[in-house]
Amino acid sequence: MRSPWRFPCGAGHKGPFRFCEGGAAAVEFVLVFPLLISLLVAGNELARYNRARQQLNDYAGMVAYDIAGASTDVSVHTLAEMIRRFGLVAPELVDTTKDAWPSSTNTTPYFTVGITMVEMVPIDRSCDNSVSANYKCSYKPWVRWSFGTKRRDCGELVKRVTSSDLLKSLPEGAFQPNAVVVVDVSADYNPLFPSGFKLGGIGYEFDLSALNALLKKSYVVESWQSIRNWRGSATFPGLSGFSAGGWDSTIC
Repeated sequence: MRSPWRFPCGAGHKGPFRFCEGGAAAVEFVLVFPLLISLLVAGNELARYNRARQQLNDYAGMVAYDIAGASTDVSVHTLAEMIRRFGLVAPELVDTTKDAWPSSTNTTPYFTVGITMVEMVPIDRSCDNSVSANYKCSYKPWVRWSFGTKRRDCGELVKRVTSSDLLKSLPEGAFQPNAVVVVDVSADYNPLFPSGFKLGGIGYEFDLSALNALLKKSYVVESWQSIRNWRGSATFPGLSGFSAGGWDSTIC
């Protein structure tokens, strides 16, 4: 119940000024407004960050799927065009201050990618997966060629135990009869407001350094796909050419 001394202060106000309620809502809004803006910006940044990570996964999976259905010969120019789709598939990770691929004037592209063809060689050459009794053959993966700026070295890849060295190992699920294509992608996430922001004319400054320190980092994604048209080593996709669009290739 309102006190008889508490009423809005108008032109005809009489009584102690401390009992005036005029402008109370405005004062409360000014006090709460910075918190509301901070929650809005932080929520938007987290949503954008999650979209960016999903886009990175989608891009790696898309490239792996396309190469997995390729013919027996893959051109480096075709691979370069696939890499250039990055800006379309992952717009949240595009850095407009840099180029997406290396060139004579750009030695630090804003993302790195490697496309690697891996053949699964049976440890026991007499093992035949077509015979039910020998269905669980053991394999060792060998790199046959790698293309991009995040290439894998030639030789055998080991079964992954930890994520300390992604480029020298494969997850256990990839050890299967068919050859696989592996796509390794890494990109930096850049927050919208790297050093916070200030609302002009109001004087509020918002420091987002703690949130940005949590989000601003380089993320690595690996995607692998079994060769869909695999009919033995005779159909293994080879690599024609050596370099294209600033990327190099390694043929083992």
